[in-house]
Amino acid sequence: MKNQLWQFWIDVGGTFTDCIACPPNPKSGFLQRHKLLSSAITPGLIEHVEGNVLYDHRRQQDPPAFWNGAQLRVLDCDGQLIFESTIAESQEASLQLESEFVRPAEYGSTGLRYEIHTPLEAPLIAIHYCLGIPLTDSLPPVSLRLGTTRGTNALLTRTGARTLFVTTAGFGDILHIGNQDRPDLFTLNIQKPHPLFESTFEVKERIDTNGEVLEPLQIPLAREAFQQARQTGIQSIAICLMNSYTNDIHEQALKTLANELGFKDVSISSEVCPEIREYERFTTTSANAYVRPLMASYLARLRDRLGTMGVICPVLLMTSGGGLTTLENAMRFPIRLVESGPAGGAILATR
Repeated sequence: MKNQLWQFWIDVGGTFTDCIACPPNPKSGFLQRHKLLSSAITPGLIEHVEGNVLYDHRRQQDPPAFWNGAQLRVLDCDGQLIFESTIAESQEASLQLESEFVRPAEYGSTGLRYEIHTPLEAPLIAIHYCLGIPLTDSLPPVSLRLGTTRGTNALLTRTGARTLFVTTAGFGDILHIGNQDRPDLFTLNIQKPHPLFESTFEVKERIDTNGEVLEPLQIPLAREAFQQARQTGIQSIAICLMNSYTNDIHEQALKTLANELGFKDVSISSEVCPEIREYERFTTTSANAYVRPLMASYLARLRDRLGTMGVICPVLLMTSGGGLTTLENAMRFPIRLVESGPAGGAILATR
């Protein structure tokens, strides 16, 4: 069966986003390529100015009217903003602004850097560019395979969500203690990484290794703790109870309670990583909760532009195992994407 959609394979790295586009039923070897900054900022250099029109040969290959409605910001040599205007019309090698470029006396009219800013994410800009569709226009249905380091970068730079770690009473310090691994056996001053979560709540409950309830879940105490967490600005919750891999009834009850109190991002260990070892299960779940708000909002913006949950536009994301997962699963379990970059490289090396 012949493919009726444009196919896009996009990798979003820490600095650059690389896009390969394949048209429906292409001739042999016909592929389009586009590279841009992952920040979705498009830089340029002013070569000539005529009133409210800036000229830059770097824009020569841009599709007609592509940047209409975007914001153009002119920067000095120190990166400070000196002028800003909306792009009224973008044509071959020129950008017509809504207001005339009035430069400060100490700056020349040429040789200044500018940046084009849009509300769209880099993958969406790449798809628009390859199809030659202005950013203000809607996209047709396309097929997208996406790899992204957005979650990886959040973990490395500690820029994830403010997270509450919820566990069984008596086990609140389990992620501080760790699993006793010592990369350097004779190091006396061991520096442990600080956990990703901001605060901890120990809930009274207990389930044994056979899944039998030994101590009922204390819902009133949990409700009070969740309400207080919401008041202090907590964004995400990681629920990790002992032996929940055998019976998740208490984790599911806490998840339902958190959702009722307004928490949209709740990760429970019995869904994220249902394994017997609590340290590995708790670590993975807390990391998922830490990056989930960031990744969910990022992927939601892609979904809203491309179609609802991949029904109109098939969207699959590369996982840490080198496979593909749906957009919906990626939004629920973003931790499964954080090693997709190395996995993709390893797969490519085998081709």
